[in-house]
Amino acid sequence: MNLPDVQSQPDLRQIPIPAVGIAPVEVPIRFGDGRAPASASVGLFTDLAPDVKGTHMSRMVELIMAWRREPVTAATLFALLDETRSRLGARTARVSVAFRHFVEKGAPVTGKAALVPYDVELLAGVEDDERQLGWRLGAVVTTLCPCSEAISDYGAHNQRGTLSVATAFRDTRELPLVDGFLEQLEQLGSCPLYTLLKRPDEKWVTEAAYRTPKFVEDVLRDAVLWLQAQPEIGWFAVKVSNDESIHPHNAVAYYDRALVDPQWTRPALFWWDHRL
Repeated sequence: MNLPDVQSQPDLRQIPIPAVGIAPVEVPIRFGDGRAPASASVGLFTDLAPDVKGTHMSRMVELIMAWRREPVTAATLFALLDETRSRLGARTARVSVAFRHFVEKGAPVTGKAALVPYDVELLAGVEDDERQLGWRLGAVVTTLCPCSEAISDYGAHNQRGTLSVATAFRDTRELPLVDGFLEQLEQLGSCPLYTLLKRPDEKWVTEAAYRTPKFVEDVLRDAVLWLQAQPEIGWFAVKVSNDESIHPHNAVAYYDRALVDPQWTRPALFWWDHRL
């Protein structure tokens, strides 16, 4: 049956589209040690020439379904992008893979172990011969208000803070170890969070936070200093948001390396959507 290919018809408006594709495509993936599959939301995008009416999105679905059978690494992400550009005749291709990553973490005193969830989004892009690789990570911490600690006769209010980081890597050959990166981020709050705490653990956590009071600005600045010291990281952005326990609003601080230092630019990999 000879069916018309409408997508390949010419378009007279002559407007190039930087990114067009599909999202989210929900698929199981293998990440890290691969012992248990993760449920991921995948987005796949290419550019579209100004004289072409539309892209072939069914081909993108086929490409994702074939790719997801392989472990998620830098190499397999770029293999997907190279195949996408070849199949669709595109100059650029970008992929995002967002999922919940679980780490088994022992309680600080008893060592009782439980899984802690983290938000991870891997991003890769190819434009001509340039490759970009990065991620967005989310770690949740406890923060304790320095003002409350200083002015109260007893007690101090604390809150749960979300530390969100986006980074682009200088070396695109492999991803850094995500577990170690998340562990370092957790140390930037007043105290890490734990899924399982017995009474001795809860005492330790409460007192550790009280000994390390931090404003949202403190967490942000400590994060910036740590990220600046990592040789594998180029551009980065950080957002810290505290769910305030005594206010109906959040306390939020934001840093973008490109907004502070003119030698840095926000990579195109992070331009295609509005998130950090």
